[in-house]
Amino acid sequence: CQPVPKPEGRVAVCDLSPCPPRWKVTPAGPCSSSCGLGLAVQLVTCVQTLQGKEVLLEEDLCPVAEKPLTSVPCVIRTCSYEWSFSEWTECSASCGNGVQSRQDFCLNPLTRQRVNPIFCRHFPKAIVVRGCSAGPCPEQILETRPHGAGLQTLTPAVTTAAAHEARYRDLDLPPSAAPQQQTQSSGGEEPKGMLPLPHSVCGKLFLNATGVINMTGVGSSDCTVAIGRPLGEELTVSVLESSLNCSAGEVVLFSGRMVWRTGCRKLPLALINSRTNSLVVKQRAVLPGHGVVLQYNSRTATKKYHQ
Repeated sequence: CQPVPKPEGRVAVCDLSPCPPRWKVTPAGPCSSSCGLGLAVQLVTCVQTLQGKEVLLEEDLCPVAEKPLTSVPCVIRTCSYEWSFSEWTECSASCGNGVQSRQDFCLNPLTRQRVNPIFCRHFPKAIVVRGCSAGPCPEQILETRPHGAGLQTLTPAVTTAAAHEARYRDLDLPPSAAPQQQTQSSGGEEPKGMLPLPHSVCGKLFLNATGVINMTGVGSSDCTVAIGRPLGEELTVSVLESSLNCSAGEVVLFSGRMVWRTGCRKLPLALINSRTNSLVVKQRAVLPGHGVVLQYNSRTATKKYHQ
């Protein structure tokens, strides 16, 4: 281009009006959670560039509709939540066999803080109800009585057993499912020595696949039983009979990991689905002889919530 005349340089004046105010976001702060979903706080300010320098302005000078969020979601890494448990409660029976229970809760393994149980729903959970034994119960010593008096004492037991058998005759239950009534032979000599105390279902743990639990006339105002089955099964309970007096405050409670239900009225033929493999039944009967008769069944769980 040497033979061609070089034009003179020109400088054009551009728009000298200042840039409009804008929002400025500083880098986000630390995440509020060491694992899983958390929040990070970020500083949002209103600035304007004047003569090549940023000047801090009042927030109302920047467009409110365009203001960025002051906190944003953040995830450092995926949490591996785990089930944790409280200590086992004392045995429900002061002697003989009973049940123990413990509370379950979901833990964040890093913070060791309790979180919503929904985070642990995909992890297997250990049992929360188990059987226990507080040692043998003291035996009741019967005083020596005349032969006639002994026969007179045994007669009501035989009558009660016959009535008990007739009571469950039409329930169409397997022989092992109906409650067993202890009977004594009316023939021969009067039993001598020591006999066990009257049988009670309170504090018992039922492990069979199906059965009937008679909680009437248990002799205790508060009676608790537990039903347990292996993982992979779920329990259903139906109320066959109920003589609870609702006006007197009598009630029955069905509690488990997936169910919490109390009731008194319209209990007969009611069906409770525990959706898990364990269930605790608590009954409060104030008046003598009152209570409920339950039938429970176990079946293969159709969903994973049985764990």
